[in-house]
Amino acid sequence: MCSVASSRKCFTHSRTQGFILLFLFPLASFACDDATVRSAAFYDKRDHHRLTLMAPTGDPKADEIDQRLAAWAKTASGEFNVAYRRIDPNDPNIPWSEYGIPSAPPSFPVVVLSGTSRADKRFFLIDHWEPAPTGSDLRLLVDSPSRDALREELGKRIAVLLYIPGKGPAAGKAEPELRKVVESRAQGPLGVSILRVERNDPNERILISFTGTEARAEDWVAVVFGPGRLRNPLMGGAISAAALNDQIDQVIENCTCLRPVSSYGVDLPMRWSEALSLAALSLPEEGVEEEPVKEAFGIARAAYAPAAWTLGAMVVLVAGWAYLILRRRKGSLAA
Repeated sequence: MCSVASSRKCFTHSRTQGFILLFLFPLASFACDDATVRSAAFYDKRDHHRLTLMAPTGDPKADEIDQRLAAWAKTASGEFNVAYRRIDPNDPNIPWSEYGIPSAPPSFPVVVLSGTSRADKRFFLIDHWEPAPTGSDLRLLVDSPSRDALREELGKRIAVLLYIPGKGPAAGKAEPELRKVVESRAQGPLGVSILRVERNDPNERILISFTGTEARAEDWVAVVFGPGRLRNPLMGGAISAAALNDQIDQVIENCTCLRPVSSYGVDLPMRWSEALSLAALSLPEEGVEEEPVKEAFGIARAAYAPAAWTLGAMVVLVAGWAYLILRRRKGSLAA
């Protein structure tokens, strides 16, 4: 409580509090923009996966493979979210779990494709080649018919239902549920489409390995949005229009500072360009009344994410400054 004698100090203290709150609230709102999760995904950094040559130093055969893969990596860099590296398996400090394997492979040279998911902070094995991928393998690593179709569809859809039918008599039972989703979204400005991939298609080896559907018998479907971000898949009897629509609704909700956009799924190994993101962001979204974001705070789209992080850091700094001021005020009042 403030005494009469300290009323001036109390007034100053309250005025300081009011000024700080008035300053912080608009700044916090400014840092957390009201873009949808889908829009924010186009600004967000993608998951980057690894293509790793594992071979002892000084192996002539491995050196030749290394030169070929390094040259390939230069042509594939930029739009493709897979990075190449070489490691010596004799190094005792190699964290094998970060390559999706429990320990060193039994023979060398071997090339391992491993995935990284920021959503659940895990590493996983996608595929491997002994001793190395061929030129044809590398072409299919970068591109395939399904991923070409995804690049075409994702920019003009809220989401795409990536559908991999199962085997046996239960195969295809999920299709009516997928069609219900497409029909329910048909009136929106973007809508949803279905991309069907056969698990025995040799051109889709990377996608099938990435999704882990090689040995599965049941139908498999996942919502894909943004620049190829794959949400948690549904399988067999768990596939329903309601469950898929729930995942799609989350994609067109406003994003918040409390949940990173990266937590909504893992990015497919796929080529994607800034031009594709800009084209996608120019279209109106379902559930968004205002015109889509054209320039974030007057800066180029490519700088949106760094700007948001900078503003977030400013909020933290101002909050710390406010705490110190209030603490000093409290100390002077107590005196």
